[in-house]
Amino acid sequence: MEIRYIQEFADLAKTGSYSESAKNLHISQSSLSRHIQFMEKELGESLFVRSTRKITLSAFGKNYLPYARKILEASRQADQAIADFKARANSTILLGSSYNAELYSITDCVVGFRKEHPEIFVNIIEKSLNELEQDFIEGKIHLTTMAYPRWHKTKHMYITAGSSTLAAVLPKNHFLCSYDVIPLYRFDGLDMMIPEENSLLNNFIRHVFTREGIYPNIVYQGGLKSRLRMCQEGMGIILEEEKIILDQLKDDSFTVKPFYPDISFDYGLQYSDNLSRAEKIFVSYVRNYFK
Repeated sequence: MEIRYIQEFADLAKTGSYSESAKNLHISQSSLSRHIQFMEKELGESLFVRSTRKITLSAFGKNYLPYARKILEASRQADQAIADFKARANSTILLGSSYNAELYSITDCVVGFRKEHPEIFVNIIEKSLNELEQDFIEGKIHLTTMAYPRWHKTKHMYITAGSSTLAAVLPKNHFLCSYDVIPLYRFDGLDMMIPEENSLLNNFIRHVFTREGIYPNIVYQGGLKSRLRMCQEGMGIILEEEKIILDQLKDDSFTVKPFYPDISFDYGLQYSDNLSRAEKIFVSYVRNYFK
């Protein structure tokens, strides 16, 4: 049974007049009469006692009316809940963020956005760059921080937030410490520790060395904390993003050196072409923030 028929029944029970209810409901009297007859046929009982002057509820109609009102209230609450859910969905964005996002002003950007747009909530999920790239390709997220080598031309829409470069971490007694800027070719054949296998930085480093015809001995691929410990024990030098090194390196037994040609990359916000209204507002804010 259609909810609007029940609504019409409740209004007719209140007015006792087909003409008045038809006017209230913005339908014709004939349509209203037909709908009531349909209800009575489906229920198997008369809802009204009809006379030449006015109509009144039948005994069955009086018994049915409280339940009809409950049905209408439940329908109203359901409609409100659906509207609230859609409103929340349209005012919440999911942002994929790389580890150490605070180093790239991403956290400051989100804080500023929330202050300017308190009606839009930002859910942040933190993963590796590789995982974020995969989620983005699969359409699980529409907004993600991302980093690309300078020579890489991404096919996705992208807002550059800044740039960074790779640096070498060496024990202070390492012979390469004599260089102010280490020539890249001096890494050939040296024991080296780089970021996790299959990570974007790992692939980036390998690509550059292959391009330059330089072949270091990769002895370990993993997190920076483990690499620093192994570097301290003389197991090799470290290549890592300069911002991360400077943020996490607290031990003065290491030396951080740039090398040439430098290995630079851009970082920023990658976004799809299928954005919600809230996501579009966020993209516009980020574009102006890093303008």
